[in-house]
Amino acid sequence: MTQSRVSCQRAATDLSLPPNIWLSAGLFGLVAGALVLLLNDSLSDPLVWLVENYRNLAPPLQEEEIQEIANGVRIWGWSGIVAGSVSLIFSWHTFRLKLGSMGSWLVLRVAHPLPLPADRFSCAFFLVVIGVFAFTALAHWSLTAYETVDWFEGEDGVSEWWSVATYLAAGALAKATAWKLRQSDQRNLAWFHFFLAGVFLLGALEEIS
Repeated sequence: MTQSRVSCQRAATDLSLPPNIWLSAGLFGLVAGALVLLLNDSLSDPLVWLVENYRNLAPPLQEEEIQEIANGVRIWGWSGIVAGSVSLIFSWHTFRLKLGSMGSWLVLRVAHPLPLPADRFSCAFFLVVIGVFAFTALAHWSLTAYETVDWFEGEDGVSEWWSVATYLAAGALAKATAWKLRQSDQRNLAWFHFFLAGVFLLGALEEIS
């Protein structure tokens, strides 16, 4: 029993991907990032061509806009190098174990184990998740498709009150979560969710003003 418990604790503190995957991802990020930086001009020219041909009857890009595209390509290269460096660090097994142990220690200091039911990921949970994603996709599509409709995206339009309602709903859910956590003697997490509820309320008030 003790050996089984120790094995479970070790598995919980290890950041699960095998070292070879971290190593491969790190090398790929470094090589790809370096190539993007070296071939910056060669990559920027096709992107400029795509942008100019995508915009119908639009004038050619200005020099400042072309420079912004080149800077964006350069950011891609540096992002690959940074991500590759982080992945190489995570390929070190000892580092992953120590980082996982630090995370476990912090969680134990901040919160007690939550009394969550084993069947909490039921159909209702996944329906809520699907609803959130559907709402996000609908909001993105409608705000993009009707950006020129004044009563929808203008001042005091539907989109503005839509965002107010979203902030208020998020604040109410954060407050309800905080209350449940407080009843479960999770005071630190409860205060964090009370803080989130206040942030959402301020966001709603800012939209109204």
